[in-house]
Amino acid sequence: MNKFKAQIIAMMRPVGHKHLSMTDAALCKECQPKVQAAKELYDKVVRKNPEVLARAKPTFKPTEELKEMWDNLQERVKYDTMYRKHLELSFKGTIDQQNKEADKVNKGFYEKNSEWTKKQL
Repeated sequence: MNKFKAQIIAMMRPVGHKHLSMTDAALCKECQPKVQAAKELYDKVVRKNPEVLARAKPTFKPTEELKEMWDNLQERVKYDTMYRKHLELSFKGTIDQQNKEADKVNKGFYEKNSEWTKKQL
């Protein structure tokens, strides 16, 4: 795949001058044959084998820190009823309830009043 892309780019590379867009390159008398040949090659290859340009989806590999944060969040949702209620109101409540919960969080209400700690487990 990378060889194909490199070949297309090399075919379209202007010699001695530059263009701001592909349209300009296609209209240029010097570059038009190169652009046309590159387009024909691209169409031929992609028509035969469209997977050539498909990108592999990157796999997500969480770090140890992220795994620990996820575990802590799960434990807090499981054992801290105040936090669980806050999440329910934040996501499932009315707009007024969501705004009130956002104001509470911004004022530090849950940090001051929550009794949940990792030590309780």
